[in-house]
Amino acid sequence: MTAPEPSPDAFGGGVLTDAVTGAFSRAFFEVRLSEEVNRADRSGGEFSLCLFDVDHFKSVNDAFGHLRGDEVLRQVVERISDLLRGSDAVFRYGGDEFVLLLPDAGPVQAAEVALRVVDGVGRVSFAGNPPLQVTISLGVACFPADADDGAGLLAVADRRSYLAKRRGRGCVAVDDAASGVVAAAPRLLERDAAITSVQGFLAGLTAAGPGWLQVGGQRGVGHSRFLDETAKIAKLQGFEVWLVDGQGAQAAALDAVAGLTSRRSDSPEPRQGAVTGLLVIADGEGSWSAAARLARERQSVDTTVGLVLAGPGPMPR
Repeated sequence: MTAPEPSPDAFGGGVLTDAVTGAFSRAFFEVRLSEEVNRADRSGGEFSLCLFDVDHFKSVNDAFGHLRGDEVLRQVVERISDLLRGSDAVFRYGGDEFVLLLPDAGPVQAAEVALRVVDGVGRVSFAGNPPLQVTISLGVACFPADADDGAGLLAVADRRSYLAKRRGRGCVAVDDAASGVVAAAPRLLERDAAITSVQGFLAGLTAAGPGWLQVGGQRGVGHSRFLDETAKIAKLQGFEVWLVDGQGAQAAALDAVAGLTSRRSDSPEPRQGAVTGLLVIADGEGSWSAAARLARERQSVDTTVGLVLAGPGPMPR
């Protein structure tokens, strides 16, 4: 990172870098953002900023502990720094949320940088035991096209970062085009609520052993993404994942899971470290019985077996 050093008067003696990640600090970002707004306003120039966070970062902390989570954030910052132009800089805004400041970059250049960064983060796993593959969701805002002050730019970038998650995560949003998101919002929100329930359910499995979770919702927008995200989160936490899609009866499935402990998203915190176990995902009520039998058979083999029953019905509470 080669952002210009602030003068002592301009920066007020604040901390220049974040001690955990090595990114520039939020205090320094606020100084640099103000400088860029003033410079571009005087010269009639332009610049851009990108706001992003790490997708499913809570799952990294839950499965491998906060020290590994901190290391992943450091690795993300290092990789992104290598992908930026010499004048660009990455700042830690808070938690797993970061900002890229791109001087003299208009919409086209900003989109090019953003796409390079998102692809660079997600393409190759980060070293460690085990190696982890993570993605980021990134929103882009440009001065003066999107806003003419710092607060406005941040608001636009934040909104688009959220939109990038709605579009499936691991991608860039450079505009506010809904692309069908507005019409599908209830189902997408339902899907994200289901994913949150799955995250809590997996935490309970790692802490207290076998369990099952029923997740409702109609097929359609978000259904395939829910299955993909559930499998990804489980694999990130060290689970082997089986997806069952067949024929059967719901009643038989519910009888078969009687020997498994019912567990919901308010389960206790997991133990730290890698997890060995199996997650069986039943896609639709017709597959519940077969999936439940597989889970029961493997329960005597694996120390941790979980069963997710995905099908129409009310969302879990």
